[in-house]
Amino acid sequence: MNHDFSSCRELRDDLRDRVELFLIHAKAGNGKTYTARLLQKELEAKGYRVFEMPLARHMKNLLKDFFGYEDSKDYDGRKLLQNFGTNHIRNKFHVDFHIDTLINDMLIVSSYVRSDKIAIIVPDVRFENELLSLLWFGYSSDWETKSIYLISDYYDEIVADNEDLKKHPSEGEISVDFFSHVIYNGDNVKEQLEGLLDE
Repeated sequence: MNHDFSSCRELRDDLRDRVELFLIHAKAGNGKTYTARLLQKELEAKGYRVFEMPLARHMKNLLKDFFGYEDSKDYDGRKLLQNFGTNHIRNKFHVDFHIDTLINDMLIVSSYVRSDKIAIIVPDVRFENELLSLLWFGYSSDWETKSIYLISDYYDEIVADNEDLKKHPSEGEISVDFFSHVIYNGDNVKEQLEGLLDE
């Protein structure tokens, strides 16, 4: 992690104590998007201006704009995301490309909003370096940062039935020890999120 954000120190100082950061990690099909949307509703009810900012947002926009990607979760769609996001961007350009892009976007968006209650949800933390870099950035910026290890009894059938998808590095697990909260995506997930926010 060789991030140098000294050039935006003044901007980060202005955002201290105004932004809360939520990082979600889970296997495919475990409910990352669903949980992020529930969390967004809970935060908005508390008066927060909420932004869901996936690490894969920029990558998906490139694929949509130039390669006809339609955000499909079938085999071909998942294979394309794995190849483009990990094999091409992370491995051939820079392992922190998605992180650096996201952090810049977080600073740009949150500094534009005139609110003292801003929340950013990152619903797709897949790699250990992503989690650790975002935790470091959140803590060093004095943003209240909560990391969520989401588990479910369900696993995406497309990934489960295709060994090449299942064994791809993007479907690996991060040690639960790195996370501040473990949430089970069951009937009471809403109550678990409420408890997390009330801490």
